[in-house]
Amino acid sequence: HTAYRRQRQMCIRDRFQETALLADRASRSTQAVRRRKLLLSFAGLLGTGALAGRGAYWYWQQPIHTSAYATRNSQILKITLADGKLPLQASLVELAPQSAIAVTLYRQRRSVSMARGEVRFDVAPDPDRPFEVITREARIEVVGTVFTVRDRGGPVTVGVEHGHVRVRVLGRDAQDATGPAAATLDLLPGQIVYIRNGQAEAVRQADAATPVSYTHLRAHETDSYVV
Repeated sequence: HTAYRRQRQMCIRDRFQETALLADRASRSTQAVRRRKLLLSFAGLLGTGALAGRGAYWYWQQPIHTSAYATRNSQILKITLADGKLPLQASLVELAPQSAIAVTLYRQRRSVSMARGEVRFDVAPDPDRPFEVITREARIEVVGTVFTVRDRGGPVTVGVEHGHVRVRVLGRDAQDATGPAAATLDLLPGQIVYIRNGQAEAVRQADAATPVSYTHLRAHETDSYVV
C-alpha cells in the first residue's frame, strides 16, 4: 500500500507539472499574440496617419482657381482676381495690349505666370497667401503692393509704384522658376530693374522718362472682368 500511494502521488505531481507547463506555454502564446496584435495595430495607426498626412498635403497643394487671359492689339483688360477675403479687398490686374498671363490661386499662395506683354498688379495684402509673378527671367514675390512687369521679348522690367517687391533672378541656366535664385533684389517705391539673360542691371530710380506705371494704358479702350 505504501508503494502504491507513493506511485500515485508521483503520477499526480507529474500531471500537475505537465498541466502547469501547458498553462505556461498557453499564457506565453497568448501574450505573444497580444503583442503581435498590438504591434500590428500600432503599425496600422502609423500607416493611416502617414496616408492621412500625404492626403492632407496633396489637398493643400491643389489649386482652388485657375484662369488664363490674353489681349489683342489695342486691347486693355482689367481683371479682379478671386483672392479677396473679408475684410481684405481683391487684387486687381491690368493687361496691356498683346499680353498673356495664367492665374493660379492656392490656399497658401497666389501665383501668376506671365508669358508675354506688360501687366500692372495691384495686390491685395494677405500675409497668409503671398503673391508671386513668374517670368522668363525672374520670380517676383510680394505680400501687398502695386507694381508693373514688362516682357516684350527683350529684358524683363520690374517697376514698383507702392510697397515692397522681392525679385529673384532665375539665372541663365535655370531649369524652372522653383530653382535657386542667381540673385535677389528688393525694390522700393519708384525703383526699376532690368533683367536680361539671367543677369539684373543696377536698380535705378524712375523719372519722367521711365515712369513706373504705364499710364499710356489709359489712352486705350478697356475691358473689365471679375474672376
